[in-house]
Amino acid sequence: MKHTKIILALLLIFMLALWVNADETATSGACGENAYWSYDATTKTLTISGTGAIITPNGDQPCWGPLYGKIVRVVFDAGITHIAENAFIDHVSISDITFLGDMPTFGDNCFKSLYCSVFYPKDNSTWSGNLPANTGANEIYFQPFGNESTHCGLTATWSYDEATRTLTIDGSGAMFEYFDETRQPWYDFREEVEYVIVGEKITHIGRNVFSNMVNLKSLRCKGDMPTFSFDHAVNVKIQGYFPDGNSTWDFSRPMIGSQNGSITWNIFYDVRGNCGGNTTWEVDLETGTLTIAGSGKMKAYEQWENPWRHYNDVITKVIVKGTVDHIGDFAFFRLFHVTQIIIEEGVTSIGRNALQNTLISGIKLPDSVKKMGMVVLGSSHNLTELTLPKNLETLGENSFVDCPNLKAIYFGPNLTTLEESALAMLQGTSVYFTGDAPSFAEDTFRLSNATVYFPKNNPTWTPDLLQQYGGNSIVWIGYDPENPDDIDPPIVNNGDAQGTGWQYTSANHTLAILPDCDQLAEYASIQAYGQLATNVVFVEGVTYVEDYILTGLTNLEYVTLAESIVTIGKGAFSGCTGLQKIVLPSELAFIGAEAFADCSGLSGIYFNTTIAPSIADTAFYGVIAEILIAADPSWDIYIGQDFGGDLSWVGFEQDPTEPTPTEPAPTEPAPTEPEPTELTPTEPTPTEPQDVIILDTSLVTKDTLETAKQENKNIVLPAGQCQWIIDPSSIQENLPESIDLSVQLNTTSIPQGVIDTIDPGQHSLQLSLAHDGQFGFDATLTVPVGTNYQGMPVILYYWTPEGSLEQVATGTVNSSGLVDLQFTHASEYLLVIGASKESPNGYLWIGIGILAIAGVATVACFMVKKRKANA
Repeated sequence: MKHTKIILALLLIFMLALWVNADETATSGACGENAYWSYDATTKTLTISGTGAIITPNGDQPCWGPLYGKIVRVVFDAGITHIAENAFIDHVSISDITFLGDMPTFGDNCFKSLYCSVFYPKDNSTWSGNLPANTGANEIYFQPFGNESTHCGLTATWSYDEATRTLTIDGSGAMFEYFDETRQPWYDFREEVEYVIVGEKITHIGRNVFSNMVNLKSLRCKGDMPTFSFDHAVNVKIQGYFPDGNSTWDFSRPMIGSQNGSITWNIFYDVRGNCGGNTTWEVDLETGTLTIAGSGKMKAYEQWENPWRHYNDVITKVIVKGTVDHIGDFAFFRLFHVTQIIIEEGVTSIGRNALQNTLISGIKLPDSVKKMGMVVLGSSHNLTELTLPKNLETLGENSFVDCPNLKAIYFGPNLTTLEESALAMLQGTSVYFTGDAPSFAEDTFRLSNATVYFPKNNPTWTPDLLQQYGGNSIVWIGYDPENPDDIDPPIVNNGDAQGTGWQYTSANHTLAILPDCDQLAEYASIQAYGQLATNVVFVEGVTYVEDYILTGLTNLEYVTLAESIVTIGKGAFSGCTGLQKIVLPSELAFIGAEAFADCSGLSGIYFNTTIAPSIADTAFYGVIAEILIAADPSWDIYIGQDFGGDLSWVGFEQDPTEPTPTEPAPTEPAPTEPEPTELTPTEPTPTEPQDVIILDTSLVTKDTLETAKQENKNIVLPAGQCQWIIDPSSIQENLPESIDLSVQLNTTSIPQGVIDTIDPGQHSLQLSLAHDGQFGFDATLTVPVGTNYQGMPVILYYWTPEGSLEQVATGTVNSSGLVDLQFTHASEYLLVIGASKESPNGYLWIGIGILAIAGVATVACFMVKKRKANA
């Protein structure tokens, strides 16, 4: 035991001796005949003073060898003339070397493996800016000290804009390493700098280059990801930005190790740039204005490729100025919040889809425009009237598709060509021509209902030109453009008349719509005789009241709807101010937007339906009336809603019928009016608390979604003619503040050639969702497709960004002509109705089945062979 204590005591003494020796590491001494060294641990600076040459008295080991890893800065006095070999070999912690005098001579490997900056007197001619190869340096950057230099790297430069407080690092290659911020060329005004932009070709961000810039807000790198020195931004907390789509930005690589500083990195989207030729663009984020300036032609973009697409939620106004002569394809496509577009004189052509999907209600196009591309103003839902340029010569395909409120189009005198479907899908629009007759394509008016006015005294407008051109109902009327009130009204027979599926009885002013009536094809006749009618009867067997079919018939007092009617289309009775009461049939499943809008005389609305139909949120816009409904729980979601009007809700005990009109009952073949029965209003039946949240808008907010999830309630909201139901159990975290679930039917984004490859010959329907990308929840969309497709299968395809159709859901059309389909994301879709079971995906399952059978057979054969082998 005694010997053990002695050994432990000796060991303790030895360890104390080692500690004392370590603590006494030298920090100064001689390093030459007249040269001396000293080390300041606070600043981590080694200073070589005196005159003459540095030597290494310990062979290859310099005097400061024990300080390896601690030295960061080295300063040589003006009198030092030579640096010994291996003097700083592998001292990789050194980042800053300063020479105060002439350039000395260098021993072999004196700077071996160093990566640092060398500073020298700027007016000293002995410095050539290069080190001899024998120094062994890894990479050394030379810079004259002082803040006058415009260089911050061998080939990197800097400039400062006082007005914008922006420091720009340009040129190429690596930036210098700086011992501290005092070495920064911008040191004198470093506290003024708010923004730093690093050029595309800068490859390295040096040490302390942005340190202690106390007012710095952002660092934007425009090119590939550079390398970063440790402590390149000390004491700053800033936003960093890197280019959208640049794959070199790998955040697993070291990016910052600064003291009490941090950089939060984000994708940067330009607010200005070139958009083709000599044209430029800029977004003012404060005013929400996109300005196109310069001269020449803008670039033609594909969908969502324009560089300002990232600011779609910000831009509310567009200005095209300067001497720009062409607006590129998809230039302002889907700028959903734009309410004003100003295009200055000089533009001669506008590309396809250039002005599509905005909120403009009108636009003044310069008379210099000669050509407008396809779908140029498509889906402009707020556009009500359009005067086209005087010099317009050519109008492209589907120019005004899905513009439901466009009521008047005025052409200039120089129009020469209307391309295929140029005026397709107009809904009750008046079209005015002022010059010579243009050339019409075979389907210029495809599926349109329009009244077309032409110069009646212009000999180029011959009778054989006045055709339908693919329209459902095109009514031609001659007029005098110089005197617009000089109009030749369409010829209407005041006596009895009939057409395909309709008949008018003059004795009692009754218009009857029969089951075989193609209402769109007969639109002009129905409108013409509807102006004379006070009574319209839809005969049993009619299932659909077409969009806008009776709109604006102010003389209409009574309407009888057949019990077989399932759908009342958009705007079907809008503006029928003489209509007093309406009885809605028992099979009714859907009432479209503004179906009864502005029916100011309507005071009673009677629902014979037990189960509540789907009602668009503006179905009774401007109507003040009493609504009588059956006492059924399905009505609970609607009670108290106004659907754009001022409605009061009352229950009743028995089915109502329409009061007998004051006019004489129609004679054969027109049907007679039913006798009314007594209505017995009752108080509305109290209902249980709703298990749904009902919205009157297609915009659903984050707060509503979170509430629905917390309370486990479905969300029901309208989407034009459709309706959404959101499953609360599917609602995810990290939702956006709001999601626009608007739906547009009958869009044309998917090429017909692609559709034909899916299931040629089947009926299809395109729809477009305003939102783009994932919802963050599952939602079921109810889509009206028509009762004539009852029981038929429906396949839903997603139009992928790569341009292919991907099957995502299936459904079956119910007895009301509706189909329910589940969605999780947006935005372009195709419904194929009555699709064959042998769809493209069907072959996949057949193949899987064959492979499965083959696999089972192979295993069976193997087992038999194994059994025989073991026998």
